[in-house]
Amino acid sequence: MRELEAVVHPQPEAEFLAATFRVFAEAHPWVGAADLRPKSIAREIFEGYLGFVDYVREYSLARSEGVLLRYLGQVHHTLVQTVPEEAKTDEVHDVVAYLRTLVREVDSSLVSAWEELLAPPSGAAPGPSARPPFDLAQQPRALAARVRAELHALVRALSRGELEEAPRLVAQGALGAWDSERFRAALAPFLEEYGELRFTPDARQARLTQLRPVEPRVFDVAQVLVDPQGDLLWAIHGRVDLRGELDPEGPLVEVVRIGS
Repeated sequence: MRELEAVVHPQPEAEFLAATFRVFAEAHPWVGAADLRPKSIAREIFEGYLGFVDYVREYSLARSEGVLLRYLGQVHHTLVQTVPEEAKTDEVHDVVAYLRTLVREVDSSLVSAWEELLAPPSGAAPGPSARPPFDLAQQPRALAARVRAELHALVRALSRGELEEAPRLVAQGALGAWDSERFRAALAPFLEEYGELRFTPDARQARLTQLRPVEPRVFDVAQVLVDPQGDLLWAIHGRVDLRGELDPEGPLVEVVRIGS
């Protein structure tokens, strides 16, 4: 039993976090030591870039799916609400975007309810301390992170042959609808040439996701596809149009084509 009690989950940066928290607590005496609770589950899911279903299946959590979903939503909301914008690094933006995409894939109502809480009431005059509406087009790091998260989720689905899932991960707008058969047909030449689409840590490097403004509030995007030969000649090409909304609730990326 003593050996079992000594077993703990991995705690990277534990000493740094504890020391930093002690400094914080000195200026905020109402904060207790028990409040330092690193989110090991969220960290494991993000580091492995796991899908929600993957994690549920890995740990046989079918009876606790709702609890896991609420937990991941709370981690996302805590990062959004409590970390000041000036303190958010590219890595923090990536975690926020990944969790937002993950939760929305399962239950978009959780993300919608949270964003409604943050938004001022309709027709209400903003007070002196009210935060301005969040405009994704004016937040390049947040926009890039969200585009990466969406495109990585799409590549993960395509690499696994989950073509029925793929249409839910992209915006269906003026550029034409993408259903499972259209994805299948567009990806078929790539698979015929290379045999498989890889979704490894190397395939998730930030340099493989490209974002370029083409006109005010409109961006061209591309996600380079990783093949076994390392040719990197194919990509998912798309567009993000933010002229209609400041911070769209659903997917941002409309797919234009998949090709070289």
